[in-house]
Amino acid sequence: MHGQDGHPHPQRDDRGPGHGRGRSLDVTGTGYSPGGRILDHATGAALVPDAWTTVFLRAGILASTARLLPPDSAHRDWYVIGDPTEGALFPLAAKGGVDAGDADAREPLVRELPFDSTRKRMTSIRRSPDPLPGPPPGDGSAPVPGHGSDGGGHCLACTKGSPETVLAVATRVLDGDHVRPLTEEDRRDFLARDRELASRALRNLALAVREVDPATAADERVGSAAIKQDLILLGLVSMRDPLREEVPAAMARTRGPASASTSSPVTPHPRPRPSPGRPACARRARTHASSPVTSWGPCPMRRCSPRHWPEG
Repeated sequence: MHGQDGHPHPQRDDRGPGHGRGRSLDVTGTGYSPGGRILDHATGAALVPDAWTTVFLRAGILASTARLLPPDSAHRDWYVIGDPTEGALFPLAAKGGVDAGDADAREPLVRELPFDSTRKRMTSIRRSPDPLPGPPPGDGSAPVPGHGSDGGGHCLACTKGSPETVLAVATRVLDGDHVRPLTEEDRRDFLARDRELASRALRNLALAVREVDPATAADERVGSAAIKQDLILLGLVSMRDPLREEVPAAMARTRGPASASTSSPVTPHPRPRPSPGRPACARRARTHASSPVTSWGPCPMRRCSPRHWPEG
């Protein structure tokens, strides 16, 4: 899931569902470099992370298996080992003041519920020295298992995945600096926000978290359904893939000034999504700098590779 230049550019949006509650944040910088800042979208002021913002940033890296590495003899820039979309969460956390380097030591992995192509989400259970901020939500629901319980540490279930599937297992939402029950209006607003961002060619991940009972966190007999429920919806991380700065000049040298316009054979996420077995792909897969793809639609093949491309 990475675009032309392979360098996801993260944009965080944790604007709480429901008529603008919460915040929308912009992230500066390009690629995997941790250099950059997180800015309040409304004011342009630099973010001063609070306790729940830190939870948001931590959840992204704790629910990932990628690793961010500095430049070396083989790489002139910061680079990622593992999934590039997961990798984009690491510089995002660094820009918010979260040190990803000691994440595994500080919050060791207890158990992982891997990504499932049907559920489209994954969960990492981590032992943490700290509980979630504040007391368990006083909304009349059952207390969160393990919250502030035994003095022997806490276990956090950090979940990331497609917005629809993470939303399906969430019952609470982070609204500003507190947690409250998730309403049907919240669900509609959250999905509308996801669609709006996707229409701008942004790729969205939802993040959620909950505490689990440390006594049963590692018990394989406790199924994933028991873990992936009653989650606190934290928000969305949206990513874009800008062209590298040198691409337009390189295309101009290759094609000549008369035909040096940049285009991408990548289209924003179509809505509604294509049915299984009929993915959206380009009817006209071959393209030149001055001839962008303009026709997209269902294609009766499961995978597209060069041998499937039509001539002309």
